[in-house]
Amino acid sequence: MRDETVLNKLNHFEISVRKLVEAYLNLKSKYQEAQNEIHTLKTNLQEKEELLSQFQNQDKISNFVSSLAENNPEMAELKLKIDDIIQEIDKCIAQLSEQ
Repeated sequence: MRDETVLNKLNHFEISVRKLVEAYLNLKSKYQEAQNEIHTLKTNLQEKEELLSQFQNQDKISNFVSSLAENNPEMAELKLKIDDIIQEIDKCIAQLSEQ
Protein backbone atom coordinates (compact mmCIF):
# COMPACT_ATOMS: atom_id res chain seq x y z
CA MET A 1 0.00 0.00 0.00
CA ARG A 2 2.84 2.35 0.81
CA ASP A 3 4.36 1.69 -2.62
CA GLU A 4 1.09 2.77 -4.26
CA THR A 5 1.12 6.07 -2.36
CA VAL A 6 4.70 6.76 -3.42
CA LEU A 7 3.83 5.81 -6.99
CA ASN A 8 0.80 8.12 -6.97
CA LYS A 9 2.92 10.98 -5.63
CA LEU A 10 5.55 10.36 -8.30
CA ASN A 11 2.90 10.33 -11.03
CA HIS A 12 1.42 13.55 -9.67
CA PHE A 13 4.91 15.09 -9.53
CA GLU A 14 5.62 13.99 -13.12
CA ILE A 15 2.35 15.54 -14.33
CA SER A 16 3.19 18.78 -12.54
CA VAL A 17 6.67 18.90 -14.08
CA ARG A 18 5.25 18.27 -17.57
CA LYS A 19 2.76 21.11 -17.09
CA LEU A 20 5.55 23.42 -15.95
CA VAL A 21 7.72 22.51 -18.95
CA GLU A 22 4.77 23.08 -21.27
CA ALA A 23 4.05 26.46 -19.66
CA TYR A 24 7.75 27.38 -19.90
CA LEU A 25 7.89 26.49 -23.61
CA ASN A 26 4.70 28.45 -24.24
CA LEU A 27 6.09 31.51 -22.47
CA LYS A 28 9.40 31.15 -24.29
CA SER A 29 7.56 31.11 -27.61
CA LYS A 30 5.52 34.19 -26.68
CA TYR A 31 8.69 35.96 -25.57
CA GLN A 32 10.33 35.26 -28.93
CA GLU A 33 7.25 36.54 -30.76
CA ALA A 34 7.35 39.71 -28.65
CA GLN A 35 11.06 40.16 -29.40
CA ASN A 36 10.36 39.79 -33.13
CA GLU A 37 7.52 42.32 -32.93
CA ILE A 38 9.76 44.77 -31.04
CA HIS A 39 12.42 44.41 -33.73
CA THR A 40 9.84 45.01 -36.47
CA LEU A 41 8.41 48.03 -34.68
CA LYS A 42 11.88 49.51 -34.12
CA THR A 43 12.66 49.08 -37.81
CA ASN A 44 9.37 50.71 -38.80
CA LEU A 45 9.99 53.56 -36.36
CA GLN A 46 13.45 54.17 -37.80
CA GLU A 47 12.02 54.25 -41.34
CA LYS A 48 9.31 56.71 -40.27
CA GLU A 49 11.87 58.92 -38.54
CA GLU A 50 13.97 58.99 -41.71
CA LEU A 51 10.92 59.94 -43.79
CA LEU A 52 10.02 62.64 -41.28
CA SER A 53 13.55 64.01 -41.46
CA GLN A 54 13.35 64.10 -45.26
CA PHE A 55 10.04 65.95 -45.14
CA GLN A 56 11.37 68.40 -42.58
CA ASN A 57 14.38 69.15 -44.78
CA GLN A 58 12.11 69.53 -47.78
CA ASP A 59 9.89 71.91 -45.80
CA LYS A 60 12.91 73.99 -44.74
CA ILE A 61 14.07 74.29 -48.34
CA SER A 62 10.58 75.21 -49.49
CA ASN A 63 10.24 77.88 -46.78
CA PHE A 64 13.65 79.32 -47.64
CA VAL A 65 12.82 79.51 -51.34
CA SER A 66 9.43 81.04 -50.58
CA SER A 67 11.01 83.78 -48.51
CA LEU A 68 13.48 84.49 -51.32
CA ALA A 69 10.68 84.67 -53.88
CA GLU A 70 8.73 87.16 -51.79
CA ASN A 71 11.68 89.54 -51.65
CA ASN A 72 12.71 89.31 -55.29
CA PRO A 73 10.43 88.74 -58.30
CA GLU A 74 13.29 87.11 -60.22
CA MET A 75 13.49 84.46 -57.54
CA ALA A 76 9.93 83.33 -58.26
CA GLU A 77 11.18 81.43 -61.32
CA LEU A 78 13.94 79.86 -59.24
CA LYS A 79 11.33 78.82 -56.68
CA LEU A 80 9.30 77.06 -59.37
CA LYS A 81 12.37 75.21 -60.62
CA ILE A 82 13.32 74.13 -57.10
CA ASP A 83 9.74 72.97 -56.47
CA ASP A 84 9.93 70.88 -59.65
CA ILE A 85 13.23 69.37 -58.53
CA ILE A 86 11.74 68.55 -55.13
CA GLN A 87 8.81 66.81 -56.80
CA GLU A 88 11.19 64.78 -58.94
CA ILE A 89 13.19 63.80 -55.86
CA ASP A 90 9.96 62.74 -54.13
CA LYS A 91 9.09 60.55 -57.12
CA CYS A 92 12.54 58.95 -57.04
CA ILE A 93 12.25 58.28 -53.30
CA ALA A 94 8.82 56.74 -53.81
CA GLN A 95 10.16 54.47 -56.56
CA LEU A 96 13.12 53.42 -54.43
CA SER A 97 10.82 52.72 -51.49
CA GLU A 98 8.74 50.37 -53.63
CA GLN A 99 11.74 48.18 -54.43
